[in-house]
Amino acid sequence: SLTAKGCMFGKNITSPANPRETQPHFFESKFPELLKLLDTVH
Repeated sequence: SLTAKGCMFGKNITSPANPRETQPHFFESKFPELLKLLDTVH
């Protein structure tokens, strides 16, 4: 699941296989920005 800060890069969706489980779904348009952020942390 994505945290509040992570929600600017995607959203949490309910798993079709298990309604009690959530999965992160990342926005393609924001993915390059997320990669840059991860690179600066590394």
